[in-house]
Amino acid sequence: MRAAALLWACALALAPCATTAQEQIAPAPANTIYPGEIIRADMLRATAYPGGVSANVVLSQHEIVGKVARRTLLAGRPIVAEALSEPQALSNGALVQIVFHDSGVTIVAPGQALHAGSVGDAVRVRNVDSGVVVTGVIMRDGTVRVGG
Repeated sequence: MRAAALLWACALALAPCATTAQEQIAPAPANTIYPGEIIRADMLRATAYPGGVSANVVLSQHEIVGKVARRTLLAGRPIVAEALSEPQALSNGALVQIVFHDSGVTIVAPGQALHAGSVGDAVRVRNVDSGVVVTGVIMRDGTVRVGG
């Protein structure tokens, strides 16, 4: 009974927990999660592993939610960090706004992404008006910031 109560407390805390030296609790898929799916909290459940888990297993639910499965994640199996990636913020060929900001001057131009990327990634973008290719960083709002 005590182990079940501790398991429930760990699940509510959304933090890594260990019940004993041999048992560890980690989030695991409630059902199979397929590559490309964005992981939601309702897709996970706290699972006890009597023999513990390896070092590369993600132990906290908040480190998983919002990530994309890079490969199939089986129900009840621990999730390793290498099986997760950030969601793409920009797809190849997408139309974006290129933003240059320096010394109080902001220039915005239409662009087309030359490859996909996630927030914070450097990406090459072609200016639709001039054809010039520039490199910038993908911002949270979906724009690509170049220069300054």
